Amino acid sequence: MGRWLKQVNGPALGIYQMEPATHEDLYDNYLFYHADLEDAMHGLLAPRLPMLDQLVWNLAYATACCRIQYYRFPEPLPAAHDIDGLAMYWKTRWNTAKGKGTVEEFVKNYTALVVG
Repeated sequence: MGRWLKQVNGPALGIYQMEPATHEDLYDNYLFYHADLEDAMHGLLAPRLPMLDQLVWNLAYATACCRIQYYRFPEPLPAAHDIDGLAMYWKTRWNTAKGKGTVEEFVKNYTALVVG
């Protein structure tokens, strides 16, 4: 729910703002051990587009990377209607305590952009 496909003054890429280090860790420490998922991810890649550029321009690939990153955590995702729960989950598992995003901003953006 942001504005940028490349983070201003930062490394994050795409609509989910995944950092290159997170993408690398996803492959090195998860997909490497789950060949079926790694094969499926490779099936989503657009030809001749560098891997990190896929996070910016290939929405199917970026979405799969985002979902698998969340899948790595043992806690289940909150229910789809639990916006506060989703916001807290996002803050702790994606944005982290060091990130600038807030739960309040997540809820505000969700309400404005999804609910209308």
